[in-house]
Amino acid sequence: MGILDFIFRRKYKLPICKIISFERFDSKFDIVIGEELDMWNKPNTDQINLYTRGSIGGSGFVGRTRNSIISHHLRKTNYLFIETKIIRLTNSRIDLLVNMFANKQAVIDSQKLPFYKTVKFERIDSEFYIEIGEELILWNKPGTDQVNLYARGSIAGSGLVGVTRNSIISHHLGKTKYLFVETKIVGLTKSRIDLLVNMFADEQAVIRNQELQRSKWIKKVQKKYNPKTCWELRFYSDIKLNKNELNIKTISKNEINEYYECKDETVWLTNNNGLKLAAESRIRGGGIEKTLRAVFTGHELEIKDIILDYNWCYLTVGIKKNAT
Repeated sequence: MGILDFIFRRKYKLPICKIISFERFDSKFDIVIGEELDMWNKPNTDQINLYTRGSIGGSGFVGRTRNSIISHHLRKTNYLFIETKIIRLTNSRIDLLVNMFANKQAVIDSQKLPFYKTVKFERIDSEFYIEIGEELILWNKPGTDQVNLYARGSIAGSGLVGVTRNSIISHHLGKTKYLFVETKIVGLTKSRIDLLVNMFADEQAVIRNQELQRSKWIKKVQKKYNPKTCWELRFYSDIKLNKNELNIKTISKNEINEYYECKDETVWLTNNNGLKLAAESRIRGGGIEKTLRAVFTGHELEIKDIILDYNWCYLTVGIKKNAT
């Protein structure tokens, strides 16, 4: 081994446990001492960018430095295990404790179930109201480690409230059979959602939970409903809809069990001749449940108002007065 090779190996030797100073940048994300941050190496440079956990697409950028050793390992070291923690903060600087080591087993173990951890998501503006203690739904964008967060009861992407990148969660959502997932909001700001995620593989627990959710939904839509106010139904169509030829149709009460997995197909539009229109249900805010409950209670529905906006059709729906 030559002297230069020896110096190189010694310089880049793992493990690294060191405090690294980063130039701090203004961000919509609040950071505090003790928090973990993510490091990213700008390609073909020794620049290391620092991001808040849960941010995506560069929006959580909070700091920057140059460090050839860290950039080398981020690019080239297999089974790299990284831990970070903010130990000092000023208006212009972040002092980050960085612990890096190569350990195949540690990386494998970190991906094993059960997974019980608070995961940070970048919060997305949404019409859905969320609060601490609420459950949310996780969804992995295919072919990526992006994990989207949706409000319960939303469909067709309308309830997107948060997004993050997490290779462990995305791996299990995409590949693990009988994955049981529990979530709870434990922290909430204008820009971030802290979500407690509990994941484990349990065939019986998954089956029991699926049956419980199915039973709860069926029971909910069969409850008597005498609405005093109107609600919205929303549809998307590539064809032009005629305001004067729109009618609302639903499944029958004895078909409920068959449609649990495809709730958006339980309500549709027809023309005056009873022909189903090519309009996709994009109903939000509990509109499906309200519609089914009203119909199953015996009420006749009436369209109070219609707004056609390009491919979108918004219906204000209520109970027909003096209906028998």
